[in-house]
Amino acid sequence: MHLENLENHHDQPGNPDKAGEVLVKLINSGQCPQRFALGSDSAREIRREYENRLAELAKWEALSRESDFD
Repeated sequence: MHLENLENHHDQPGNPDKAGEVLVKLINSGQCPQRFALGSDSAREIRREYENRLAELAKWEALSRESDFD
């Protein structure tokens, strides 16, 4: 873990009280996901990463398929 992650600059969008409420709702839903992005900043970064991965897959997918049996 980076030390800067331990600092609070008071500019983070997350509210710890609301985070607790969200986690309780998540647990009580009975439908806990395998992964959960807590906070808008986390969701935004994860979405960007997935979109980048999908773009890379699309770029190389045709070449990937060339390894299949004919």
